[in-house]
Amino acid sequence: MEVTVKLQNVSKRIKNKPIIQDLSFDVYGGEIFGFLGPNGAGKTTTIRMIVGLMKLSGGDIVICGDSVKDNFEKAIRHVGAIVENPEMYKYLTGYDNLKHYARMSHGISKERIDEVIELVGLRQRINDKVKTYSLGMRQRLGLAQALLHRPKVLILDEPTNGLDPQGIREIRDYLKRLSREEGMTVIVSSHLLSEMEMMCDRFCIIQNGKLVDIQNVHEVTEEEEQRISLTVEPLPKALKIIKEQYSNCEPQIVNEVIELTIANELVPNVVKSLVLQECAVYRVANVTVSLEEKFLQITGTGGQIQ
Repeated sequence: MEVTVKLQNVSKRIKNKPIIQDLSFDVYGGEIFGFLGPNGAGKTTTIRMIVGLMKLSGGDIVICGDSVKDNFEKAIRHVGAIVENPEMYKYLTGYDNLKHYARMSHGISKERIDEVIELVGLRQRINDKVKTYSLGMRQRLGLAQALLHRPKVLILDEPTNGLDPQGIREIRDYLKRLSREEGMTVIVSSHLLSEMEMMCDRFCIIQNGKLVDIQNVHEVTEEEEQRISLTVEPLPKALKIIKEQYSNCEPQIVNEVIELTIANELVPNVVKSLVLQECAVYRVANVTVSLEEKFLQITGTGGQIQ
């Protein structure tokens, strides 16, 4: 896969205090990449360096083959971004705002403006003044502005902020369509872990300015052993049977089900043993780890995510 955004040993110091330390990772074309970090981890600082709002103290950022440090103007042409809240001219209509931004780039036609208006679902209100827009509508208008010049990389800071559940789903669907159908790279930060889990392909976690881990959100493992849960009655009897026959599987009762780690080929045997000893097995399921649990496991913190 093509690497569209590459961070190479990026560092940032403010008043000799290290904020970002040797941060390196790659983001690929056509993927939605989540950017997570506890409060003060340096997440927003990193995003600001990618889009050129802050200078690098060390390292480099390469966007579609162009260096931010050596050739910023060429590199930033590949990028559309909303950092924090989108800022608009509130006394102008939404359409006039888009026309104004279109003048800043070459080759943006009226047809392209109309296209992005339809994409973000603002057709009914695009001729109203922005001062009458809700926060969610301003988010949509900001997304339209960021997409006008057909960027290869879209960077969004809290894109679902202020949206109702329907709006959140629509934005999520827009971003998935952009990544799948147009091959656009989307980098998203958010404090809503459930949204990140439904939206992203991979996520990066930084803590204290350092890269902690990069993981696939929906990673499917084909390991020889798996953690499973059994919904079974009577529960105490079933637990006793499993402990007697499969004690090394560490069976335990969690939220009214039995969880154990077991080899794949032994799962039918466990179910058969329970049924033969008159236990009713209602459900067998894999125990999946949510993005929130992954985050807390990786960072070892219960702190909020910004």
